[in-house]
Amino acid sequence: DVIPHRAGGRVSASVELEAAVGYRDFQDLRGRKYRSCYTITVDDAQPGDITRSSMHCPRLYGPAQYCRMWNLGGFAHWPECCPFRHRNDDWPTARAEYQLTTLPRGSAKYEEIHRDLQFSAPFENHDPVTVLEIQAIRNDTLAQLYAERLGFVAAKQNSVFELELWHGTVPGALDSVLRDGLQPPSDRAAAPDCPTSGGKGLSASICGNKCAFCVREHKWDRCHMYGLG
Repeated sequence: DVIPHRAGGRVSASVELEAAVGYRDFQDLRGRKYRSCYTITVDDAQPGDITRSSMHCPRLYGPAQYCRMWNLGGFAHWPECCPFRHRNDDWPTARAEYQLTTLPRGSAKYEEIHRDLQFSAPFENHDPVTVLEIQAIRNDTLAQLYAERLGFVAAKQNSVFELELWHGTVPGALDSVLRDGLQPPSDRAAAPDCPTSGGKGLSASICGNKCAFCVREHKWDRCHMYGLG
């Protein structure tokens, strides 16, 4: 079972083996060259390796300080499941704080957001939009991380294209979104009895892939599925 991937200038593939490879064979494999001239890297993924589940994820301590597969169970593709541990304290937003400031009605920013929101309606249920309050969010930690990522993309691609997107969610998920930012969704469904994801009206889990409660596959149900195909 070979699954190809492409990320920028790097081409990779995940290969599921029928039998285990010994240490010597693995070292020999790592020393080979693609078409006798291109250097390749070989990583031992082992999504089900229990020894890695107690080790900190190296991606959280790398330049990006982020792991896309932290909340994926690998339902669609088995490689999309990080075997490492993702503690709350390991994230750069672990100690982030945010402040909310209510925008006064009639101010330029209030009217701009109100107008854009009205132009985006009607939504799926076709109900009229009533704006009760608009708040500005200040999260210095997220702002710094965003600026660093923006600089990385600009340096790599020589240009940056940004869009303003509307995202609706349930009140129970607001604290997580405001503190940690909008995360790509999990492929696990929120379990009703989960202390973190349960009881909030969520469709997708907001837990990591090590959660013992959120173990069912998340199916589309008029919910946020960006990044899951």
